[in-house]
Amino acid sequence: KKILELLSQENDINITAIDIKPRVIRDLVNEYDVMGVIGSGTSIDILLDAGVKEADVLIAATGSDEINLLTCLIARKTGMGIMTIRVIFQFITKRIIITVTNCTRFVMK
Repeated sequence: KKILELLSQENDINITAIDIKPRVIRDLVNEYDVMGVIGSGTSIDILLDAGVKEADVLIAATGSDEINLLTCLIARKTGMGIMTIRVIFQFITKRIIITVTNCTRFVMK
């Protein structure tokens, strides 16, 4: 949610959030200027619905290294030439800074 909060403050960035919980998507869409897709980022159909073909960046930031890695691998298999950033949160992490330039669309998991 922190990454989404930071990115949603930037101008000229379109963000699509993916989550398996409808309530989470509803809350994110209501709180931030983002699109929402209900489903798993490990599903190629969900990634395509979220616009992975047009995405400049995919950020996989679940609490599971395995799901994050699988999401990134599936996104790469779609044949899109997107840059993939894998972010793993740990309890000891105090601050994460991600700088992205010239991006027009994000797909977040």
